[in-house]
Amino acid sequence: MFLLASVVPVLMTGIAVFAQMRSTLVERVLDSHRSLIRQMDKDIDSAFSLHMRLVQALARQIDVQTLDPSRVKPHLDTFLDYDLLFHEIAAHDASGNLISRSSRGALGLGTSPTSDLGNRGMIDEVLANGKPYLSRPITDAAGHVRLEMMVPIPAFVDGEPTQGVITAHLRLHGSEIQTLLDDFSFVGDTYLLLTDDSGRVLGRVGGEHLGSVRHIRVRSDDDREQHHEDTSSTGASGKNIRTGLAIVGGRRDLLAESSIPSLGLVMIVGKPCSEVDDFLHGTIQSVVFYGIVGVLLALILSIGFSQSLTRPILVLTNGIRKVARGEVAHRIPVDREDELGVAGDAFNSMATSLQKGRLLEEIWTTRRSERHG
Repeated sequence: MFLLASVVPVLMTGIAVFAQMRSTLVERVLDSHRSLIRQMDKDIDSAFSLHMRLVQALARQIDVQTLDPSRVKPHLDTFLDYDLLFHEIAAHDASGNLISRSSRGALGLGTSPTSDLGNRGMIDEVLANGKPYLSRPITDAAGHVRLEMMVPIPAFVDGEPTQGVITAHLRLHGSEIQTLLDDFSFVGDTYLLLTDDSGRVLGRVGGEHLGSVRHIRVRSDDDREQHHEDTSSTGASGKNIRTGLAIVGGRRDLLAESSIPSLGLVMIVGKPCSEVDDFLHGTIQSVVFYGIVGVLLALILSIGFSQSLTRPILVLTNGIRKVARGEVAHRIPVDREDELGVAGDAFNSMATSLQKGRLLEEIWTTRRSERHG
């Protein structure tokens, strides 16, 4: 009963510590996912800012500023070959009329000459205010997502009215989505996915086991943990990042999910729960191993200490018994200066005193016998 009463609290404490460790590790994994999403979001914004600057640099080319179709067209073709995200680019004059255009492949955005060359109202607005414009994501009938950039073409003389507009389309579909992820790499089984609103995977990096995964959602309808089901985090950038547990490719993964407004897509970062469990199991095995080693060392030391403590006590006890039987000449060896050594010295002094008393008694008895003899 005593053993049970001592073991149960230890087991309960161990279970509580294990649960707390697992909760802490899970939260650290999710914090890492959130940080990665925020960093990726910043990188995407920086990439679009760079694309905008490239289009602005094109608009400042002298040949483009002439608005001569024969001089503008080569620059548009060269620019389109520079970045695979751009799939169409065009130049318009101050009246919004098309001057020249260059495109790559079929865009599926319309068939009329001007239907896919920018919103006419926005062209007029850029001409009027002289400021660049980046559209919200636009999804066509085929499900392809594109962004539209518009940059004013400045006049040769500063202060003169804007004399035209460059419109550029960035297509975000298939290989273009994957291009955004090519600069990322991860250690272990961490992965990053870009999906549409329905959860269809459009681009991925990391996570070799995801080859057959085509659809993913953070919140699983079946196997999910209540603790992580509805948690969310809003960082300094104001992004709302949802976290949860889902079955991905037949495996339980910890996921973080956030929408990317600039792309019209959803970003998901995941890591298998098994990494957390494996780390905990390894930690527990180490703790148990070192705990057993510590107990064995403590047992060995306690045995040695007990022997060093009990041996002089047994010697002293044996000496007391011999003196009690009349062996007053018995002495015990004293080789220590602690309390046991003091007790040994006291015993030897007592035995010496008893021996002296015994000798005096024998002498007195002998002399008395001689007198009466």
